[in-house]
Amino acid sequence: MASVPDFSAEACVPSTAQPGTGLLGLAALSVAEPEAQALIVDLAVSLVRVEFRWDYIQPAKGEYDWEKYDEIVDTLVQNNVSILATVNHAPVWAHPIETLADDFGVFLEAFVVRYGDRIDLYEIFNEPNLPGYGWAFESGDVQYDAKLFASILVKANQVIRDQSLDALIISGGLSPDNDPRTFTKHMYEFVAADCFDIFSFHPYGRGERLVAVQTQWETYLAELGDSGKPVWFAEFGTSDEETTATVLRQLDGQMDELNAVIWFSLRDLKPTGWNFGLVEHDWQKKPAYDQFKKIVQNYSQ
Repeated sequence: MASVPDFSAEACVPSTAQPGTGLLGLAALSVAEPEAQALIVDLAVSLVRVEFRWDYIQPAKGEYDWEKYDEIVDTLVQNNVSILATVNHAPVWAHPIETLADDFGVFLEAFVVRYGDRIDLYEIFNEPNLPGYGWAFESGDVQYDAKLFASILVKANQVIRDQSLDALIISGGLSPDNDPRTFTKHMYEFVAADCFDIFSFHPYGRGERLVAVQTQWETYLAELGDSGKPVWFAEFGTSDEETTATVLRQLDGQMDELNAVIWFSLRDLKPTGWNFGLVEHDWQKKPAYDQFKKIVQNYSQ
């Protein structure tokens, strides 16, 4: 097993900005499609989580293709939608552990230079405790895996702070399915609290007790020496269409006490199965679409 190169979290710098609270956003993996953009405007959401795939933007070392993402950023910003940029999916050429953090740093610097005037929320990878959904590395040793992710967070802080002191850095949202507490405990053995500004968790299956889950994580982070760290739910929803209405009602009833929730997702991921969307894969609206829209309207008022 390749060793993770030594790194220091001592030079990490926190953001000068304060994270917002009571934020309700939407994840839109198909945001490049005109249909998605029209629905986002119709829903009037103010925050959209966009996946920026490193492997798509930099398919080969030193080569960049920004065209698709330039259009996405321009369209959302023109419609006064804030972007939570989830930067994930390392390309195959960047997989050697020994150079991963440095290669990511080079990419992230180019990313922030290009979009930093329009994006100030950066989520560093996705579900690093459950490889396959944006993070591709798993050794079987949770301490090793947490150290590798910590090295990426430290590098992200260094790169982003060189360009912006008020951007907010969000740790990759943890899956509830693969012992997130142990992963977090080991992550804090290698990363300082100042290296990221917001902790993220995906509370699937916990819709009736979102406030309690938020409080539990805040308490646990304090036990790990990170008191006051905001906890966001950067991904939440259900693929069980029979329970979607109930889950949305549960969310609506708790929004006043939550920091941030990103509903996953705008569109079903596939024509059949993976029915997380407010609309079908062919863009037909489900009853959940209007229900979510009313929550956005009511809560924004």
